Amino acid sequence: MLSIKNLNKIRPTFIYYISNKSIIIKTTPQYIIPLIIFLKNHSGTRFLQLIDISVIDNIKAKLRFEVVYQLLSIKYNQRLILCVSINDNNSLTSITAQFPSAN
Repeated sequence: MLSIKNLNKIRPTFIYYISNKSIIIKTTPQYIIPLIIFLKNHSGTRFLQLIDISVIDNIKAKLRFEVVYQLLSIKYNQRLILCVSINDNNSLTSITAQFPSAN
């Protein structure tokens, strides 16, 4: 099962918290792919299903856009929300190699 101990192994790359039995992780663009790979492939996480991708537009924020990935670990019956913020001049690396449904 996903544990705080497993998350602490890569903790310097993100901030996380647990809310209403969902794990919420905020990371930066350069760590999105390594974090997705870890969450999908680690035996203690196994988030094999991408449920949704959405974008929040915070017009007044310095990092205007927040991309939100919702993942599901069927094995552990756990949901995870992965957030990354970017400004309007940047782009994110696609996660379609890890989740073809992201296309």
